[in-house]
Amino acid sequence: SLALEGIAGLKLNQSFAVEAGFYGLYESQTDKECDNTGCYRLSVSSFEAFFGGRYDVLPGKRFSPYARAGLLFYSLEVELEEEFYGIKPEGSDSADDTGMGLYISAGTSLRINDMFALFAEIQYRSRKDVFENSSAPFDVNSLGVGAGFRWSF
Repeated sequence: SLALEGIAGLKLNQSFAVEAGFYGLYESQTDKECDNTGCYRLSVSSFEAFFGGRYDVLPGKRFSPYARAGLLFYSLEVELEEEFYGIKPEGSDSADDTGMGLYISAGTSLRINDMFALFAEIQYRSRKDVFENSSAPFDVNSLGVGAGFRWSF
């Protein structure tokens, strides 16, 4: 799958900042699963806007661990592809939903100079009560690893 994230932040002091941004996930797929009736695969695509905070453990240092957390607002598409061992025609169906969730991440940044830093982080996202109007709402949780660069001014 392919993901893209953009963040803008405002420092409140040396350690704390507020942040807002977007996150896009394109067709993250499960492995193909099979049982006695057939096989299926689930794909998820999501676009999210988020708002939260960031805490830098060692502000101003070249190497600084950090933590981020906040709320996210998602627009999610779920697609199901099924096949039935040739007994019935194969097919697919999809559905869309919007809602709220949360994100939590931990990482570290390496400051290159006053304007640029490299970072790596692990991130957990939880999208709550997807298809809450259905008979079986569920949460969509994801765990990911990211790396990139930050530009500050």
